[in-house]
Formats: sequence, C-alpha cells, structure tokens
Amino acid sequence: MYNDIGEIIAARRKALGLSQSELAEILCGGGIDVTNQAVSKWEKNSTEIVWKSLMKYLKEVIQEYLMKQKIECILLRL
Repeated sequence: MYNDIGEIIAARRKALGLSQSELAEILCGGGIDVTNQAVSKWEKNSTEIVWKSLMKYLKEVIQEYLMKQKIECILLRL
C-alpha cells in the first residue's frame, strides 16, 4: 500500500500511462498552473501541494462527469 500522497500521485499517473509533463499539461488545461517540475516535487513529497486548486479542479471534473451521465440517462429514456 501507499505510504504518502506522493506515492499515490505517482502510481496513478503511471497507471494512466502519463509522463509528468503530460499530467502537468492536463492540470494546466483544468486551470491549475503547474509544471512537470512541480509534479516531480509532489511525487517526492518535497513541496506542499496546493490543495485548494486541486480540489477545485477535481470538483469541476466530477461535476462534468455527473452532468454527462445525467444527459445520457435522459437520452436513453427518449
């Protein structure tokens, strides 16, 4: 199991087949200003993650996903 948040971030990124640069680009697209160097530091636990920004991004992703699911359910009923 994982010992810290850095290991979780690294494991999930690798499971998705993303490089640190690719993850940084995705996060930047979601409104979080981050570099591949920042992702590296997160994974090494050598810097504090900006939780507020990450939570905002995750909230938006979840809301978008749920909205798509709701629309699909409505369309299936037609």
